[in-house]
Amino acid sequence: MGGFVFDTCVVVDLRDAGLLHVAAHDLTPAYIGGLASSEPRELAPYREELERCGARIGSLPGVALARVGDIRRERPGLSAFDVEAALVAEWRRAVLLTNERHLRSLAGALRVETHGSLWVLRTLTDRAVIDPPRALQALDAMRCANVRLPAAECDQLLVDLQHRLDC
Repeated sequence: MGGFVFDTCVVVDLRDAGLLHVAAHDLTPAYIGGLASSEPRELAPYREELERCGARIGSLPGVALARVGDIRRERPGLSAFDVEAALVAEWRRAVLLTNERHLRSLAGALRVETHGSLWVLRTLTDRAVIDPPRALQALDAMRCANVRLPAAECDQLLVDLQHRLDC
């Protein structure tokens, strides 16, 4: 299996940066949670766009879906959509893309690899899917739209991208 499971926060960051279609095409197979894809405050507004980009709905089998409630009772800071994303990643042996600390903690407990929006931006640049000037524009857009991105990591990525321009 494998692939990437996109959490809502990463979808929003990539869309704000104008890179959602690029990331969904390059980071394949791309999945979103079935519950989250139907929720208006989660991924429903982006579902058609994500599906056009090749993302698939990562529905869980009944036994895995039944774990959502148990995990939420153990970790009340997580929504059902967060837990679903982690379980889809676990079930598909995929990488979970999220910026949320509590969700990363759950993913670690499930032994699911996680990365965030900045990693996606760096990966797209490393793979030459986007060039450094486009990456700098995307980073600026992400920082403006999401003030909760880690400042030190943003600054380091900025320096790295500027260095690529100078080379």
